[in-house]
Amino acid sequence: MKKIFSILILLSMAIPVFSQNFYGKSAEKKIPGTSMIRMDKNGKTPIYIEFKGGHEISFNDIDLWLKKQYQLPDNSGFIELNRTYDRMGYTHIRYRQTVDNIPVFDAMFLVHMRDNKVVSINGNIFKDAVRPYSKNITEKQALQLALAKVGAKTYKWQIASEEEWIKEYTGSKEATFYPKGQLEIIKNRKTDEFRLAYKFNIYAHEPMSRADIYVDATDGTILFINNKIHEQDSLGTAVTKYSGTRPITADYHNSVFRLRETGRGNGVETYDMNNGTSYGSAVDFIDSNNVWNNVNAQQDEIAGDAHWGMEMTYDYYLTKHNRNSIDGNGFKLKGYVHYSTNYANAYWNGQVMTFGDGNSSIDPLVSLDVVGHEITHGLTSHTADLIYQDESGAMNEAYSDIFGTAIEFYAKTGNWTIGEDMGWIIRNMANPKAKGDPDTYMGTNYYIGTADNGGVHTNSGVLNHWFYLTSVGGSGVNDNQDTFQVVGVGIDTAAAIAFRTLTIYLTPNSQYADARFYSIKSATDLYGPCSPAVAAVTNAFYAVGIGNAYVPGVHADFDTDIKNFCSPPAAVHFTNNSSNGINYLWDFGDGTSSTAFEPTHNYTNYGNYNVKLKTMGGSCGTDSIIKIDYISIDTANPCIVFMPPAGSQTLNDCSGYLYDDGGSGEYSNNTQVTTTIAPLGASSVTLTFTAFNFESGYDYLKIYNGSSTSAPLIGSYTGNSLPNGGSITANSGAVTIEQVTDAGVTADGFVVSWQCSMPSVPPVASFTADDTANCSGTVSFRDNSIYGPTSWVVGIW
Repeated sequence: MKKIFSILILLSMAIPVFSQNFYGKSAEKKIPGTSMIRMDKNGKTPIYIEFKGGHEISFNDIDLWLKKQYQLPDNSGFIELNRTYDRMGYTHIRYRQTVDNIPVFDAMFLVHMRDNKVVSINGNIFKDAVRPYSKNITEKQALQLALAKVGAKTYKWQIASEEEWIKEYTGSKEATFYPKGQLEIIKNRKTDEFRLAYKFNIYAHEPMSRADIYVDATDGTILFINNKIHEQDSLGTAVTKYSGTRPITADYHNSVFRLRETGRGNGVETYDMNNGTSYGSAVDFIDSNNVWNNVNAQQDEIAGDAHWGMEMTYDYYLTKHNRNSIDGNGFKLKGYVHYSTNYANAYWNGQVMTFGDGNSSIDPLVSLDVVGHEITHGLTSHTADLIYQDESGAMNEAYSDIFGTAIEFYAKTGNWTIGEDMGWIIRNMANPKAKGDPDTYMGTNYYIGTADNGGVHTNSGVLNHWFYLTSVGGSGVNDNQDTFQVVGVGIDTAAAIAFRTLTIYLTPNSQYADARFYSIKSATDLYGPCSPAVAAVTNAFYAVGIGNAYVPGVHADFDTDIKNFCSPPAAVHFTNNSSNGINYLWDFGDGTSSTAFEPTHNYTNYGNYNVKLKTMGGSCGTDSIIKIDYISIDTANPCIVFMPPAGSQTLNDCSGYLYDDGGSGEYSNNTQVTTTIAPLGASSVTLTFTAFNFESGYDYLKIYNGSSTSAPLIGSYTGNSLPNGGSITANSGAVTIEQVTDAGVTADGFVVSWQCSMPSVPPVASFTADDTANCSGTVSFRDNSIYGPTSWVVGIW
């Protein structure tokens, strides 16, 4: 969220009224019986709801309750994806929203209940996804468009052995890799409009790729590509070479032992692809005496290492987190080694693990941390299902690194690097910068762009470093120049918090801010409020540039970006900066209150308002704060205006504040909008920037010395440096500001104030008429005012 770095100064002159509402934002929704509500970043929809003790909802009523609270019509429904049970006696049920029984892509939410009573709900439910949809293209047409987008030479369904393999793998004679279109509703990320789409899971054999391709069912646009190949980027390692002799379990079949077992879940199996790329052609590794000493030129010893790695991963999740494999129901773990030739990578493809032999400089990619990493992608796909793109994708990668490392510590002597067994460290959780990754959110090395699905392997360094600090502690100064100190709580405690966050609270489009919120919530769930675990989690996030540092005890505090408005209605979004709160009570000073975590309140009358926040932390205590005359709505205040959502606008005020089209949130993508400031009679207009953050090299703010974009260009600005040091003057008496953004990443945008200057000689009003003698007829008047227009105006007398 952008911060205003200077205090808004009240202007002595009266300013005409402009709209104060943020585009796309609405007042907070009050929900009776709740103790805490967290709204989405636009302040429109609850994404976390917690009920007061004694006011919990019966699970039998949850469907009707959700439809009522979210104002959903009867054709909107919910399908259960899975449910899990924890040691605290809670049941956690994961749902997806539907419209006319069609799933909504990232509309996932969780219901948390105990004794058949719902205690909290979190996730995304989209009211605006519920609307009529139609199809103008057929499934066959959509598939051809999807295949054209992939452009592979060969697909899995074109290979007979692969088709046989998928039938055997699934146990269904009808199974096939041939993609069948499934209707799904997904948001067009360019227009923010929900669209009906065909989803095709397309598995290409050469060049290898697998992704869900979403094709607009109306016009055939490719709306989204969700990569299903979750890779270790350019990884390489060997396990048995570095882990010594390890016990494994194999079965006995036709007088030989195979690398298969049924004791763990529904089984653990390891296969040999013989440097091919067809799963259907893979064969068993066999041994005559169950002593797998297979060191040879083909490096067959890595099969035992992959097998042991999968067994240790299964044991870790069962022992440490009471989870029966990645789906909680004994999901069979299958690994395929000796994939292709000179293939220096490993990946989870949505069904199995695949490991390459490396190349001349990289050893086989079956080290324990890599095996645990790949299997954890499967855990993520069965729980939060974090979209493999941008922040959610970086978190997807980070949780795989986190648990790959935790598994290594569990099964052998662990360390804080990924892939070190092969002699080449890929990522360093203790010091991400050592491998060119960031240790601070939006800090040095943080990648902003489209490569690598938005930098998922690079930006994972932020959450990786958080996990390291939470586990072992540390102190220093981050890229924000914040001095931090974290007292670690051990890797088992840190991993328990990370596991609960990933499997219980996060949803597909969760961001780093959500990871912080729900990690603190998970630490509170497991270890209690004000516990050392809560302190460690909070301070570690502060250390990596996300949120504030931990403050012992309960402390109430809040702020808002905008405090002064020139007219009602004024929508004010409050940021909650409290420490160790569980429940909250807001008094907005106008006779209304709220229990939301960060409410957006709509003030409807002129006046100055005291705002009070009471923060309740259970056994940690209670604190409150009141800020006198915190919100001012007065005609003497400068008006606040926003870039238009489309097109252009002209302002004639001598002073005011202008925000990007996102208000206090991020600006929109795919925009080209303008605001012209042209005060009547002004000799110049000076712009003073107090915040500026645009995606560098892709999004721009252009400023022109005049009343249109045809006027001389003063400058074109991008990145996060204040334009021209913060001050720009248009000496023509008018200035035009153009916001131009692409379809990719967005940022906080800008805040700028303006002040006009009038000529030293004051305006003189004067006019003449061409006829002053007649009592009727047509008269032409000429305006002879200094600094005014010089045109004739015709009037009827």
